[in-house]
Amino acid sequence: MTVGSHQNEAALGGPSLTARLGRVLDQQTELYQRLDALAQQQSSHIDQGEAEQLIGVLAQRQIVIDEIARLNEELRPVQERWSATADEVSEDERQQIRRRTEALSELIHSIGRRDEADRARLERHRDAVRGEIRKSNQAKSAAAAYGGPRGPVSPRYQDRDA
Repeated sequence: MTVGSHQNEAALGGPSLTARLGRVLDQQTELYQRLDALAQQQSSHIDQGEAEQLIGVLAQRQIVIDEIARLNEELRPVQERWSATADEVSEDERQQIRRRTEALSELIHSIGRRDEADRARLERHRDAVRGEIRKSNQAKSAAAAYGGPRGPVSPRYQDRDA
């Protein structure tokens, strides 16, 4: 089925619109579940200090996020049509769509909360590393101040026979 045929189906309203909206919600749920699994991996890599693995997970997340963005563009006309024609479908179908969108919304909020906690942990880690670097630089400066000149030192006084 092409995008054009999806738009024609959405224009019809009623049961075909409900079915289309249901399929898009299924796709969104699958993508957000993948994103949630990746977010859990992300948290684990942050906890373990595994920077390379974290970068790999972030790259995978970007792919899923791009798919979500593409799907959201496809969903926009369906949602607009749904808003205009929701009264044409049964109450059971409206309730089912509402429950599914609420469950999806909760999943999205859960991912957002986990991401915010991860961001805060990364910032704390960054600040700790920054503090350690600063202490190290201060220690080097102090040692240099007490160490005197570096390199070979020429004698200042020499015994010479006249």
